[in-house]
Parts: sequence; structure tokens; C-alpha cells
Amino acid sequence: DAKWSDLKQEGYFLFISRKGIFIGAETEAGVRNANRTLAMIRKESGTCPECAIMDYPSISRRGIVVGLQWFNKLPELLLRADKLKFNFIWHHGSFMDNKFSRNWREPFTPGELKKIRQNKTLCDQYGINVYMTFTPRGTPPVEYSSEKEIDLLVAKMKDLYAAGIRNLGISFDDLCNIEQDRLIHPDDITRFHGNIGEAHRHFVGEVFRKLKKSCPEIEFSVLPM
Repeated sequence: DAKWSDLKQEGYFLFISRKGIFIGAETEAGVRNANRTLAMIRKESGTCPECAIMDYPSISRRGIVVGLQWFNKLPELLLRADKLKFNFIWHHGSFMDNKFSRNWREPFTPGELKKIRQNKTLCDQYGINVYMTFTPRGTPPVEYSSEKEIDLLVAKMKDLYAAGIRNLGISFDDLCNIEQDRLIHPDDITRFHGNIGEAHRHFVGEVFRKLKKSCPEIEFSVLPM
């Protein structure tokens, strides 16, 4: 008694009978998930037994944090993600010469932006969204009250937006591991009364406010300390 209205986002109907195989879905993601299920059935049974399936993801965002071992293996990673019906990968931190972490102030080279566009195109073929977050840290430590620092990060995020990335963010995790889980710059200490949480709130808010003006389609995420 399943109805179309029962389907949630990325859901699908899959019917296998003697007359053929029928897939019903309201989105491309739903069709993709149905084909993934069909591939699993064929692999496990060696054939296509008669069945009727209505299915949809119980979790809207399903994905992988891209660790160092995968940075240069994107095609292999995407094949694995596709089989698992994932819909995003999260790039962060230590790749591209640490341009997302300790070298976050350095601009992307044309070659790096070209690689990002190529990776985005490849992910699109699998229906996988790309999330890219910066983890500003290193030497010198971040000055959270500095407009110059904020503008540097906004400029790099705009470059990513122009390359097709719509899911951007900032991560403050693991600052304790490099003894930067406290305010260091005198101006920050004075302005935020020694409260690094308030400094992070200001920094994130200003980055988002400036970025949103010229990048209206962004989805922005924050990983707190």
C-alpha cells in the first residue's frame, strides 16, 4: 500500500518482476540509490529475483571525512562512497600544502583551483556534495579581531565558491594540541576579555556575513573547539 507521498528525499520504489525492472523516484538521487540497490541485489544473488522495495535514507547527510590516505585516491574513494549510498565527502585540513590549515593565509594557485574544479566535477558524476572547511591555525596564531585576517579567509572561500563549492566552513577542533586554545594577540585579549569562544563567534560571524553578500548559495558549517 505504499504511495508516492511516503517517499522522502532521495527515496525510491524498485519493482522486479518477470515483465522487467521498474524504478520510480522523484529525484535523480532517488534513481541513483535505486540503481545502487539493484547492483547490490545482482551481486549478492547473481540474478534479479522478483521483489518490491520502497526505500529512503533515514539520515539526510551520509559521508566520509577525507583523511590523508585518500587525498590522492578520489576515484577509488568515490566508488566506495557510491556503493554505500553516501552523498557527501568532507575535505579538511592537511592537503594541498596545508592551504586549509597552517598555511591558510596563502592564496590558492591556479593549479590548485583547477584540481578542485576537477574533483568537484568528478563528485558531481556520483551525486556527491563536496564540503571544504578551513582550520585556521599555525604560526603566527590567528588574530580573530583582525579585519585583514577575516578578509584573507573570505577571499579564499570566494575562490572555492567560484570553483563550484557551495558547502564551506571553519573548524576549530584540536587547537589544544598546538597550545592555541586560548587568545594570544593582545588586541584579542582586550576586545574579547580573554574569552576565546567569543572570539570564535565574532570571527565566524564576520566571515559568514561578508561571504554571504557575494556567495548567496553557500551552506556554512562550524566545528567548535
